[in-house]
Amino acid sequence: MKDIFQTWIKENKENHTALIDKSYKNKFQRSNKEAFKGEININLATYGDAVLNLAFCEILFKNVKLSEDKQKYIKDEVLVNKIAKHYQFLDYIKYDDEDENIPKDYDWKDEKHKFIATAIEACIGAIFKEKKDFEKVVEIAKTWKEIIDK
Repeated sequence: MKDIFQTWIKENKENHTALIDKSYKNKFQRSNKEAFKGEININLATYGDAVLNLAFCEILFKNVKLSEDKQKYIKDEVLVNKIAKHYQFLDYIKYDDEDENIPKDYDWKDEKHKFIATAIEACIGAIFKEKKDFEKVVEIAKTWKEIIDK
């Protein structure tokens, strides 16, 4: 089965808003000596979070404790430790990789890793907006469920 998420991030790694963290502004300004005028991923992340929640509700609907059960799959820590690690997602995100305070691994220790989960959610938002196909997001969520359940 074709991995829709992996294909999308590889095709869009160069300059898609979903992959641009707010910290990238600092790196850009240091390098280019001018203000970053591009967009960052926060709005797409909010959108993607909602769509991802709905996709896991669709998959887990018959579960007795839907609200609790879906948390296993959508928590930021899980998105970082399991999903981001699986895709080596840091290779695709534009962020301030020169900032020593920003983690460069997938070992969730605290909220500093949240930028990785935010970018993942932003990619889901972008995929849904571009494809206008909820079933594609459900397919991604099913793939992620398999990864997380391993």
